[in-house]
Amino acid sequence: MASRYATRTGTEFWRATWTIFGKQRSKCGFATQAEAEAFEAPLRGDDGMEGFSPDAVIARSKSTKLGAWLLIWWKQGYDRWTPETRRSYQRAINGVLAPYLQNVPLYSLTSPRVARFREQALDDGFTAHRVGEAMDVLSAALTAAKEGGYIQENGVKGVRRPKKSPPRPINPATPEDLERIRLAMLNRQPYGRFCALDALRNALAVSLAGYGGLRPSELVALRVRHINFDQGGLWVEDVLAGELREGDNKTHSPARFVGLWPPVMQDIATFIELAGLGPDDFILGDDDGEVSEWTHRNWRERHFNRAKSEAVAGLDDVVSTRRILALTPYDLRHSIVSVIAQAEGRDLREDQLAARMGHTIDTQRRTYRHIVTAQMGLPRTPVKRQIELAREKLGIDEAAAACIARIPPVHRPTAKLVDLGVERNRRRAA
Repeated sequence: MASRYATRTGTEFWRATWTIFGKQRSKCGFATQAEAEAFEAPLRGDDGMEGFSPDAVIARSKSTKLGAWLLIWWKQGYDRWTPETRRSYQRAINGVLAPYLQNVPLYSLTSPRVARFREQALDDGFTAHRVGEAMDVLSAALTAAKEGGYIQENGVKGVRRPKKSPPRPINPATPEDLERIRLAMLNRQPYGRFCALDALRNALAVSLAGYGGLRPSELVALRVRHINFDQGGLWVEDVLAGELREGDNKTHSPARFVGLWPPVMQDIATFIELAGLGPDDFILGDDDGEVSEWTHRNWRERHFNRAKSEAVAGLDDVVSTRRILALTPYDLRHSIVSVIAQAEGRDLREDQLAARMGHTIDTQRRTYRHIVTAQMGLPRTPVKRQIELAREKLGIDEAAAACIARIPPVHRPTAKLVDLGVERNRRRAA
């Protein structure tokens, strides 16, 4: 019978429960008791076994094709899945599973048949990552089919996932790399809807990602109220993963405090004052002050990638050029590990660093051990001093002052209507 339960965040849901082949099964995530009992109804007879005899299940599995079952499964789980989860499932189903298996009966999806699908997809050029992702989605769908009495066994269980290629090596940006990108953003001249305040916002985003270690999904969800100037840092409490999840984060762990250094805190204070932001405003909001799933993508394509190209213009250091051009917004997060390791040397506490980054010690050691080891032999330099040296070398303070001087005295982050023809002629004349 239906039962109520609560998630870690305190949200209450209902669970449907039934018995099949002598084993108890359940499905969670129903908003009301009525929905859970309605789901149970066709699965329960007087003895809890109606329609679940081996012969009935085999007949159902032979008459139901995978494509038809995926539609049923999609409707069952749609409201429980996040938008990001739905997009990943769509990518796997429409791009990989459907061309090979949509007309295959559930009865025929045995382990050998799934293994043959894996080899066919790999031979046709799909990457190991995409094939593995599709197999995970197929496994989830078949698990639901088993619980619903459509199959007796999940054929994906026991089938090896394709071996993935080695991960891309992490080559963290140095403080000088970060400041070169920030310099390119600060020097960018206003045009169209882009203004000097946008340049200052973009430079601040690089500071927060590179010196704060924030993930892009955490960075976009950052509000003014999360900044604590008395403690010298910020709280990571919300995340934008397909949709804004307040009071949650990627790992569903408690909010974490990220300490920052005076130069970065000054960047934050300056931008908040010039932008006239209130406590509930997003620091990196769009023109309307809000954030969406496109906020990070637009920032990466329109501002970050362009700034990278401008940052390496005229740079003679080939190694630095390649490192900067290879950066993604998420890669900026790796920089703080290198910076802190150089500052603390052999006194580095990996548990504290892992807590700051928002992951486990195992992840810290597996992903960042080579970065920490590489910094052990270098002279120890405080983080604040590393930032100051890079900014002094590139003249960041002068560029920031010039950018601030271009900002109107009273500015609100609203969209501007611009006659593009007039603006184009003005730029040509300049």
